[in-house]
Amino acid sequence: MQIVKNTLKKLGLHRLYQFLHTIFFLLPRVLCEETKLILTLLTNGRYAKDEDVVLASLRTCAHIIDKGLQADNWQPDRAISFYSECVKNIKQLEKSTLNSDDSYKWAKEKVLEYEKVQETSSPLHLDYSNIHNNEHTRQLLRDIITSRRSVRSFLNKSVDADVLKELVSVVNWASSSCNRQPIVLHITQQRELVRKCLNQCAGSTCFSEIEPPCFIAVCVDIRFYRLADRHVFIVDGALGIQNLLLFAHTYGIEGTVLNWMQATRREEKKLREMLAIPKYERIIFNIALGYPSKAMPAPGRKEVTKTYHIQVKAK
Repeated sequence: MQIVKNTLKKLGLHRLYQFLHTIFFLLPRVLCEETKLILTLLTNGRYAKDEDVVLASLRTCAHIIDKGLQADNWQPDRAISFYSECVKNIKQLEKSTLNSDDSYKWAKEKVLEYEKVQETSSPLHLDYSNIHNNEHTRQLLRDIITSRRSVRSFLNKSVDADVLKELVSVVNWASSSCNRQPIVLHITQQRELVRKCLNQCAGSTCFSEIEPPCFIAVCVDIRFYRLADRHVFIVDGALGIQNLLLFAHTYGIEGTVLNWMQATRREEKKLREMLAIPKYERIIFNIALGYPSKAMPAPGRKEVTKTYHIQVKAK
């Protein structure tokens, strides 16, 4: 392939090479990967009894009955099938170590609330109170968002384990489809392992001599998804990681997202082996994380007027 590329370049036919490369290499590969994903999601039923999957199902069903409880047009027995599924899932997990999980406790509370509402016909509606509706908070958050940077020059300083735990703690507070909370982070700060992991990422270029002290493989547990949701997990993962990156910035820590969409089968296999990533977790991208050794200028941003459209007339 390299010989063909060089030959066509010399002949001034680089565009022809790009076309042939897309048709005969990239397209078959993309179609193959998409087919593999579809087949994986079609066979997710084999994981139905796994405790993590049961807990995810419980979160989803509790989320659905919670929506019904909050609805202005509430009706008795609304979402009754999801209530029944919640009860079944709670029973399956009541003797599991997962019964101490906060999402399990929340789901149990929603089931009790649902049962109470069926008796009283009076859903509980809490008054909305936004304690952060002030200029100081808005400016602070805006500053955090606009001053965060992707950096490639790091100090030779690891991230404390307690700080890492704090960063991870905000991931699941992001929105996720039907409250699935599918993100799993595989983290290493072992220098040699970080180097080997970075070597699997085509985007890990232009780093300083001091390599990033921390490598994170961002994965999502696709056991929680159906065929119709086959690309939703990428959105769920990205939303959660933005929380982590912004929170890291408040600690003086920055992260650079490394593209994984173009990873080869060999790179995928090696990274999975090195970080012991199970087959039911999908790697969506990776992060190089650490304390920056120098400031980075902000890239220009697209005009805000090119970012939105407000429809003023009904079509």
